Order: sequence, then C-alpha cells, then structure tokens
Amino acid sequence: MGNKNDKKRNSITDKMPVRELPTSSSYKWQIIDLDDVVESWVWTMMEATKTRQTSQYKREELIININWKRVQFTQSEAEFHGAPPIKLPKSQTLFKTTFANKTETDQVYSFKTQRRTISTFCFTFNQGFCKSQEGAVVFRLPEQIVEVGGGIKREQRIEYGQDKTNEQEMLWCVDNVVKVPPRTKAFAELYINEEQYNGDFSVEVRFSGRITATISTRTNPNNYIKYMEGDIVNIVRDYIQGQNSNRGFEIVDNWQVKYIMRGKVQFRYGIEQHVTLNQEPMDLVPYQQQHHINVPFPSYSSTATHIPIKQYIPTLSGPTHYTPEYRPLRTHLTPLPSSDSHVLHSDDRS
Repeated sequence: MGNKNDKKRNSITDKMPVRELPTSSSYKWQIIDLDDVVESWVWTMMEATKTRQTSQYKREELIININWKRVQFTQSEAEFHGAPPIKLPKSQTLFKTTFANKTETDQVYSFKTQRRTISTFCFTFNQGFCKSQEGAVVFRLPEQIVEVGGGIKREQRIEYGQDKTNEQEMLWCVDNVVKVPPRTKAFAELYINEEQYNGDFSVEVRFSGRITATISTRTNPNNYIKYMEGDIVNIVRDYIQGQNSNRGFEIVDNWQVKYIMRGKVQFRYGIEQHVTLNQEPMDLVPYQQQHHINVPFPSYSSTATHIPIKQYIPTLSGPTHYTPEYRPLRTHLTPLPSSDSHVLHSDDRS
C-alpha cells in the first residue's frame, strides 16, 4: 500500500542540469547594503551643497530617510545548479498501531489517520545586496521537485540578500481496512520517504529609476532640513568608482544596473508514503481454562442414541481416554462476549 512516484523519479537525473559555478575572483561572499550606498552619496552631496543652516549640525545629529518607491526592480528566472536530488536512506515513521484479535473469528478494523510533516526550503546568499524597504527574489522551484513532492508551492519568496528557510506543512492521509485472523496480533505502520536537494543558485536582478532622500534631525525627525533626488544608476556608478571595483554591479546601456545574486539552497521534502502490515500469532490460554469453566461431558443411554459419539468433545478436566478421532465442535464452545461490529479507529489506539 502507498503512493509511489518511480516514473517521475527516474526522469529527474535527465532533467536537472549539472553546471559549475564561476570560479573567478569576483565571486566572493559579500552582501552589499544598498542603503549604505545611497547614504554615502547623500553625505557627499550634503557636503558639496551645504549651507549655513545645514553646516551647524554634526553628522551624528542627523538621520537620513530613503525612499525606494521610484526605483523599479526586475529579475530573471532563477537557475539552479548541482547534482539531482537524492532519496534519503532512512524513512520517517509517522504512525504505528496494533490490532489484537483475541477472538475465534476474523475481525475487521479501520486503519484511518492523518499526519503532518514539515518540508523545508533553505536559501543562503553568498553574493547579493539588500535594502531597507520591501524587495524580494522570487524563486520558482524546478518542476521535477514540485512533481514528486506533491503539494509543494513552486514559488518561494526570499527578501534580497536575506538568508531564510521557508517551511511548508504537508498532510499525509491513510484510510484502509485491516482484516486480522483469529488469535492474531497485527501491526500497522505509516511511513514516508523523503528527498533532499543541495545545490547552488544564480539570479540576475536589474534596477533603475530615481531615488529620493531627506535629512532631518534626530530631535525633530518629521521635519527635514534637506531634500535630495538622484538617478540610482549614477549613484551606483559613483560607488563603483570609489571602490575601485565593480563589487558585482554592472551598468547596462548607461541607464540600468545589473547584479547577479548567487547562493546555496538545501531542500528537504516528502515524496511518497507507505503502509506496512505485519502479524504474529497470539499465545493465548483457551477461553474455558482462562475462566475456569467446566463443560461436563454429555451422558446418553445406549438405547436412546444413534448419534456418532465423535460429535461430542471432552472438557479440559474430563476423561482423556478418547480416541484421536474426537475433535472439538465450535458449537460447544462458549463464545466470547462481542458485538456485531468490531471496528476500531486507529486514532483511538495511538
């Protein structure tokens, strides 16, 4: 019993690209704060255009408020690099239950349960940028991962340059009927197989537009003493020149900034569920002996019967000199107290 995705699993090796990340010196562990880049520009412009009013303040007495609303950010489709996902060798057991049939007849039980697991999607940036106001990279997970991990959200939203682990709850259900033979104990177990993917990602982000910033005092932050506006492309260009390195930024056609974010991913998610059943005989004391019931051997006269004597059975405490032809009849056994229905929900036995 269980859901299997063998056909889909075999296709993953063929579909998942295996590529190496660039090994140039420009690929470094760095996260650039765009707010710091803009603030550096603001202080430079503040110094170049200072007035008698603004020159009376020390820098630590002032605060800068940056508005990114007029800057547009776009991104390419994120690419994932690395070996195909691997199936974890150890299964995860979600539920176990036992059905004990102490009767002399077959019993039917209901094995019905729901269990939840957590799938994790971890994103770590090695190279990227961040900023104060909302902005995020949208990752579309590879199709083959979404296919085998039924119910996984394909789009994962991660803020620029912010390491994050997204979690998603997955529901696993089972609803089966278990038939247990007499004097037998049955064991039912629900477990899942999981898959893990470790790889690298790269995504190109472009942005352009105009940035606005205000300078105000810490004692009166709602009233600004200076307003500034500038082209974000020129601001980044000045930053690159001051660093003597592009730091991963590239000016495209003199009107747009391009930056390639890179990092690592680790995904872990369930791919299939299974139900296993095992049984073993129960070492039970016969019911009559357990309850000290003495069933007398029936008496009869030689003139009153033509019933074959082998239809009768000896009691446990009765004579033992009968021939091997004698066999017990079920009609002479005192039945166990029971109802017509022997249905047990496994949720009540967990």
